[in-house]
Amino acid sequence: MRKILFRGKDIAGHWCEGLLSVLIGDYENGSVKAGSYISNSYGSPFAYPVKPETVGQFTGLLDKNGEKIFEGDIVLCTSRIDKASMVVVFAEGEFRLVLLDDFDNDQVKRYYSISCFTKEIIGNIYDKDPEQGFEFDGGHNVLQQSRAN
Repeated sequence: MRKILFRGKDIAGHWCEGLLSVLIGDYENGSVKAGSYISNSYGSPFAYPVKPETVGQFTGLLDKNGEKIFEGDIVLCTSRIDKASMVVVFAEGEFRLVLLDDFDNDQVKRYYSISCFTKEIIGNIYDKDPEQGFEFDGGHNVLQQSRAN
């Protein structure tokens, strides 16, 4: 059984990992505001408020370097005959991959099995990383792709 774990960016832009809590209303007479929170290593009541659009769940898989693969990661997928940059998504009840070139929440052309490739994390859809050639608009839309692959 895979470990249930989430990752999200706090309001300062730092990544946090832990359990996810989503409060739909203020709690404790307003001392805890509605929002998304990820617990730190100490657990409740110590938790980081995170930007909900950056929250992704751990797939239970590690890349070739032993790094945890989360929903929203961009992975370089390699098979015996080809390689491609893909985005990890949760669709149709399971974690899947979408070609980075096709990645758009409204018009995914094809899903690929996440278990069929050797994977290496090369970024994520929430960080702007000009060195990798990916730049996003803060959501899921690619603003620029200038990869030499």
